[in-house]
Amino acid sequence: MYLPFALQPLRDIRVLVRTSGAPMALAPHVRELVHELDSVQPVTDVRTLSSLRSESLAAPRLMTLLLGFFAVLALVLTCTGLTGVVAFSVSQRVRELGIRLALGAEPSSVLSLVLRQGMSLVLAGLLMGTAGALGLSWLMEGLLFGVEPTDPVTLVGVVLLLGGTGAVACLLPALRAARTDPAIALRST
Repeated sequence: MYLPFALQPLRDIRVLVRTSGAPMALAPHVRELVHELDSVQPVTDVRTLSSLRSESLAAPRLMTLLLGFFAVLALVLTCTGLTGVVAFSVSQRVRELGIRLALGAEPSSVLSLVLRQGMSLVLAGLLMGTAGALGLSWLMEGLLFGVEPTDPVTLVGVVLLLGGTGAVACLLPALRAARTDPAIALRST
């Protein structure tokens, strides 16, 4: 079905010019040429392909930057929350840990006990997060370029990063628990 050009709602004509020199140096010549062919046809919005590409990628670039910022913020908040939960658990068990140390437990065994407890929370979160990421990966497909949403290397990398961050978050309260003075811990209520 052929329609007259005058009936088209958008009547823009786009002309692409390939040049070996500076692209914007040709703009006046292109305007003159179009004016010679059709003197009532205005030539507006002369741009280089790189500026057009930058403009078209601005929104996805901003979205990626914002997602990255919020991902780092979520990682910091998660690390802080996990440290708080493990520290609270240690503070509730000061007496128990003091008794263990007074009865001859090595500080390394107290350290591993607290780390095991914290890392069980991290492992549960990683399992649920990985399952959720695999289940909802189709939502991210449009934002990824050159990477599949279920790319094993990316998933393993993220799991290792989050697991390592969780281990560091658990390590601080665990070290504090391992350094507990049994005499002070036994006197606390």
